[in-house]
Parts: sequence; C-alpha cells; structure tokens
Amino acid sequence: MVRWKSRAKMWTSTEETQMEFRNLTPFSVMEYAMDDKQDERHRVVAMKTGFRLLQDADGQWLAQLMENPPLPLCMEDEFSGEMNRSPVQRESDLAPLKPACDIIINGTAHTPGDTAMPEMTAGVLMRTPSGDVVLNKKLRISNLNRITALVTLPVSLPDTRQPH
Repeated sequence: MVRWKSRAKMWTSTEETQMEFRNLTPFSVMEYAMDDKQDERHRVVAMKTGFRLLQDADGQWLAQLMENPPLPLCMEDEFSGEMNRSPVQRESDLAPLKPACDIIINGTAHTPGDTAMPEMTAGVLMRTPSGDVVLNKKLRISNLNRITALVTLPVSLPDTRQPH
C-alpha cells in the first residue's frame, strides 16, 4: 500500500478576528494560532487527506481518496526507530510552512519474478494526467544479508603527493 498525504495552509489572517471554525469535510482538520519570525500572530487551518494508489485493469495507477476512517493529523515527526537517526515514518502536519505536499512511501520492493538477485533498482514514477513527471526517484538495493566478513579499509592520511 502506498499512501500519499497532502496538507495545505488553508487560511491565515494577521488580524485578531473572531472566527467560528467548523469542519464540514470528512478529513482531519485543526485550527490554531502561530507566531511568525516578526512576532505576528496568524490563524492557521491544517487539513490532512490521504490517497491509496490502486491499479486498474489496464495497469494504470489511480489515486483513491481515503475518507473513512480519516487519517489523523500527526502532531510531531514519527520515526521508525531512534529519533533523528532512523527514517521518518510520518512528518508533523503542523510544520510552520508547507506550501506543497509530502509524499512518503512505505513499501516493499520485490525482484522480478521473485528471483533471487544480489541487487536491484526500485523506483517511483508519478505523472500528472497530461504526462508531466511529478516525481521520479530510484533506489539501488543490495542484499546485505550475504555479507560474511567485515572488510576494513586503510585510512588515507593527509599528504602532499599520492602515487598514481
């Protein structure tokens, strides 16, 4: 399963205004105040939506809106292990400025035909309906389970001349 989460700063105001906030959407929403670098107060609305990518009969991937249950807002970065030393599983939805959306992919790569290989390349390619590339990332994956000995390489010390 691939989740594509999106968030947007929906409305801000520097004036102290009275506002009744009602969420009439099926999504997780939060309204709060935030001060900027010039100590001006802004009212912010954060909304979170999620999409599940499903493959149709023609092999095309379609984004299906995840409405029920709604994805909860993430109040702080969540890591897969030790904080700041392991991959981010979910980023905070309450970051000071997020003018675009995050795409976080948690998945498993499979070799073609489930054939054992020492390494492979996995990737993600996302296009707009018109065909423009939005995201094209590739990752080289090696089978680290096959390492049987640890190799230590000599440390290169500073020198004025190195042999060729």
